Amino acid sequence: MDKTEPYSNFFKKLQEFIIKQNEQKKRGLNDYNMVNVVRSETSEVGMHSNVIYSLINPKGLHYQDDLFLQHFIKDVLGFHKDEFGKILSVQAEEITHHGRRIDFTIKSTKYYIGIEMKIHASDLTNQISDYAKDLESKAKEHSTQEVQIYYLTLFGKDASPESCRDVKPKNISFKKHILKWIDSCQNEIRNITNLNEAFENYKAIVQKITNAHKGNVSMLEELILKDQESFELSLKLTEEIEKIKPNIVKDFFSTSLVEGLQKLLSNDEKYKDWNVQINENVKANDIAPIKIVKDENWDIVFRFGFENENFNNGTYGIAIINGDLEAFRRFKSEDVKYEELKSWKNNSKQSIFWSWTNRRYPYASENLIDFKYNAQSVAKEYYSYFTKTLDKLDKEYNLSLEQLNDDFNEFKAQR
Repeated sequence: MDKTEPYSNFFKKLQEFIIKQNEQKKRGLNDYNMVNVVRSETSEVGMHSNVIYSLINPKGLHYQDDLFLQHFIKDVLGFHKDEFGKILSVQAEEITHHGRRIDFTIKSTKYYIGIEMKIHASDLTNQISDYAKDLESKAKEHSTQEVQIYYLTLFGKDASPESCRDVKPKNISFKKHILKWIDSCQNEIRNITNLNEAFENYKAIVQKITNAHKGNVSMLEELILKDQESFELSLKLTEEIEKIKPNIVKDFFSTSLVEGLQKLLSNDEKYKDWNVQINENVKANDIAPIKIVKDENWDIVFRFGFENENFNNGTYGIAIINGDLEAFRRFKSEDVKYEELKSWKNNSKQSIFWSWTNRRYPYASENLIDFKYNAQSVAKEYYSYFTKTLDKLDKEYNLSLEQLNDDFNEFKAQR
């Protein structure tokens, strides 16, 4: 069997998957969630506190009285019917005697419940123990009340000892308890379209943060994990792609981009006498490995550079490439003519102006594809950084790059 046959079959399956996915999207299947658009799925207060409280509050606009609350008491808090007592109050962000805020409190004739919720936030010192003390002091007025603190997290982890001290909260989770509660509520209101849809939207968000979400549109994961052969091929392809990526990026910045820029300069009447210069190997630790100049002896140039190795954090701008940095600093700050250049956004000790390119992260998939197959278009994009920057220098400061170099040389000669 041809060694490439398994890969050919895999790519064929991948193409079929993409076609299927596009067809599903055309039919209207989607993963749009309006709630998620308004708030981040991991926002504790803005998302989860507000949503949960709006549903367990018997006076909420859902007009279902304590229906959702009773299911919450059963599915999340773990109380059997009639065991919890008559509800006295349900509150969000109840302020303690210490000025802290308990995410939720549910009070009945038998229990005072405090619920602390954590998505990604860290526990605070004495947080749980302070909640317990506060509720205990409030419950003393009713001798039959028992205080219990619950700790709600994604997967039911323990609260930190520094937060609990001598209090033992009950662990509950979004993964198990909140999703179960949502399902129970939905079973009650299937025919109330807007409420059912609200629960469905919130369930999708909880599934996302607990890694239980499967979108409506087929996911590539299904193809990769379909069988052992597909998974092994995917791993091998990933390894090969990781080897290929650096070569694509280096070839683009050291060859394709330079050639593309030089061609664009030659065809531009305004800059036809300018040239692209490149440092050997396009050293990523060089402030300006790619330069556009009219005179190769210029100290101040238009440049493309990188802040990190492997061509990451791409930048462009006007910077000093040769000469004395201290003289350059004094030139910008002491010469009256160029005082206003300091106000140019993103000024640094080595530059008059710099900014990030739109291809700041070259290893992003869309950039790799463009670098390999649409290099000419990307070169035009980079060329526009050059022309727009020099146009700005001319229109706003009445300067040219050539004039900057002449004045810098004159400034150094006078010192």
